[in-house]
Amino acid sequence: MLRGRRSDGCCSRRVRAAVRLPFMCVVFATSSVAGAQENTGTVAEALFRSGRSLMAQGDLPAACAKFAESHRIDPKLGTLMNLALCHEKSGRTASAWAEYLQAGSLAERAGQSDRARVAREHAAGLEPKLLHVVIDADAKSDAAVTLDDQPIGPAAYRTALPVDPGDHVLRATAPGKAPWELSIHVAQGDADPTLKVPALETSTTSGSFASATPGARETPPSRAADSEALPR
Repeated sequence: MLRGRRSDGCCSRRVRAAVRLPFMCVVFATSSVAGAQENTGTVAEALFRSGRSLMAQGDLPAACAKFAESHRIDPKLGTLMNLALCHEKSGRTASAWAEYLQAGSLAERAGQSDRARVAREHAAGLEPKLLHVVIDADAKSDAAVTLDDQPIGPAAYRTALPVDPGDHVLRATAPGKAPWELSIHVAQGDADPTLKVPALETSTTSGSFASATPGARETPPSRAADSEALPR
């Protein structure tokens, strides 16, 4: 009888242990995920604060990079607003315009009407300053077209696409074809260029290269946003 009770108790302990084991795994897994999320949020906050400090010091390239990385690893509306402000101060009008529009939509959905209003006012102020390029390519071609390494689909052909002032690279590639590349520079006061993508040739040689007309002017940073950095 005593030996039997020991056997029953042993089995019960084994059953309880078997039941506890999956639960403990779930707890450990949940704790690991929560810890990773907390660490991500901590890093993002540190990057955000560093970005605000750098922007206050006038180091806009470094500040924008901090805001961009903070938003990448832990997207926040305030971080996106500050990234847009940083790009606006840097003269990157198209980037800032798109970010303000996105922030305005996010703020509206979140019920943050004040932020939505500020974002849309900034976007509206930038719109008259936007520069554009028009890409003219054969929609039936199998060529893959990119602008600054961003894919441009046929639906975007012959459409005025907002771009930041400065240098840009248009490329076209296709299997078995020689790649084609065009480097251009756009600046305030220039007419919006139309960039013609030619039919790609069958060749094993490197793609041709062309440059925009020399002497284009650099665009000075926008002064439309001299306000303080926004809270995250």
